[in-house]
Amino acid sequence: MYTREVRELAGRFSAEQLERCLTEELDTGGNLCDVNGPTGDVVNTLAEAEFVRDQVDRGVPLPDAIRELAGRMRSVQRHFCPEV
Repeated sequence: MYTREVRELAGRFSAEQLERCLTEELDTGGNLCDVNGPTGDVVNTLAEAEFVRDQVDRGVPLPDAIRELAGRMRSVQRHFCPEV
């Protein structure tokens, strides 16, 4: 996760705009949010930014939203890779 990029995207775009960019990336291989790279990396970054923005819109402070995202990611990693 590139925290700086996720933070910037969550600050610049609404959750709905990020979702549209994610859909565009999957459908066309490009997006209006101007996130570039391999499709898998772009999709991950946009999904992370969308999650963070949605949390902020619900009233969660930005640092707490990023910590929540990181905690969820670690939880998933532990589920699939118990040695982590």
